[in-house]
Amino acid sequence: MTAVDYLKRANASLFSPSPVRDMVLDRLEMQGAVTLPQDYRSFLAASDGAMFGEGMLYGCEAHVDPESRVPLICLSEGNPTRRVRRHVAVLGEFQEDLIIFDGAVSAFALANRVDHEAFESAASLIDLLKMMEI
Repeated sequence: MTAVDYLKRANASLFSPSPVRDMVLDRLEMQGAVTLPQDYRSFLAASDGAMFGEGMLYGCEAHVDPESRVPLICLSEGNPTRRVRRHVAVLGEFQEDLIIFDGAVSAFALANRVDHEAFESAASLIDLLKMMEI
């Protein structure tokens, strides 16, 4: 099953709410000062993170950057070694790049891992996943 299939499945049916998952996501949002988009919350209702070929979408447990020890899913405040825009949530990885949601412009994007500059963007997660073909 592709990432697009998971998202279609999530959007097409009702999943039982998960208070634990929602609590974790709410905590990550508070730490990162970013609101995770409903598209991504829907994806997590169908699959709590998964690998898809050369791509990976994180689950609701924060993945930590091995160098900075910053939780990637809520990375939004810059750190001394990187220039990071505010209100950006890192949702996953694709090849050598990051899958992000930029809350400032409400767009999903592929971004450079070093400076988080977006180079491909889409209005919805499903559109970005289709572009990436995962």
